[in-house]
Amino acid sequence: MKLRILAFLLLITPAFGQSDPNLYGVAFSFNPGAPQRYAGTVLYGHQLSGSNTYALTVADFVPQSVQQAIVLTNIGAGVAQKAVSFGNLSVWALGSAGVSFSSQATGWQYAGGGAVTYPIGKKGLKLLVGARFSKSSIGGASYQLIPSAGVAW
Repeated sequence: MKLRILAFLLLITPAFGQSDPNLYGVAFSFNPGAPQRYAGTVLYGHQLSGSNTYALTVADFVPQSVQQAIVLTNIGAGVAQKAVSFGNLSVWALGSAGVSFSSQATGWQYAGGGAVTYPIGKKGLKLLVGARFSKSSIGGASYQLIPSAGVAW
């Protein structure tokens, strides 16, 4: 079942359609209902062959213990797809899979979800607001919701 979900996400999720062949982003998330309230995300996308498909690399940094300074790091490769645009507002589908590690263990992870971008200023910056789910073989058995806000360029 997990493999089917991953295959589905990879099929429906190619990229960030813009003229620059590279995309960079950084985001911060806060989820008051989660055991780990704060997390950070960085991403890099590279446009594939002039299409609207981007190869995507995403890294999530989720604190597991403040007292012991343990951080769960999820690094995945995947794709992103521009699903629809409403004027300057663009909606994206995202999917990735990869490795998950902390100072205590190493395992696998996969994530999926979506994001919305909106241009801000004239220097190519975009407001990035998204929500993704993440599942890791370490750091808890349940899915984690990652609502986030940040910037992309």
